[in-house]
Amino acid sequence: MTDLDHKLEIYKVYISTITANENRRQQASVVYLGMVAAIVTAVGVVSNRMPLIYPASLIFLISAIWFLTIRYFRRLAKAKFSVVSEIEKDLPIAPFEMEWEILSAGKNNRISLTHLEMFLPLFIALGCLAYIVFHVVPRC
Repeated sequence: MTDLDHKLEIYKVYISTITANENRRQQASVVYLGMVAAIVTAVGVVSNRMPLIYPASLIFLISAIWFLTIRYFRRLAKAKFSVVSEIEKDLPIAPFEMEWEILSAGKNNRISLTHLEMFLPLFIALGCLAYIVFHVVPRC
């Protein structure tokens, strides 16, 4: 096995870890969204027997953790693509580096997918926080 073959094998394995992490991020988002949906459903069933501050607080906490999870996976993906970029320096072609250059050329015209993904838990958390502040904090 030549040095190039060895590097290509490492490259392939490393690319598969990027795909696995993307799948983990998506599965985590599904779990968090499912938890929020379950709480909202439970509130609909027992809403007249429980103050809404409890589910609002729980949903706020879940949304904050969800947001931080997406942020973590975003940072992890950036690190992984930095490693891929380093590996590609020794390869005859650098497809991910080329892709990033093309994508970066229109940088002012795009919003990254993870930024859009982070919007939902942030929006939910802010909605819960607004409820908590306006319905629990005594009015002057």
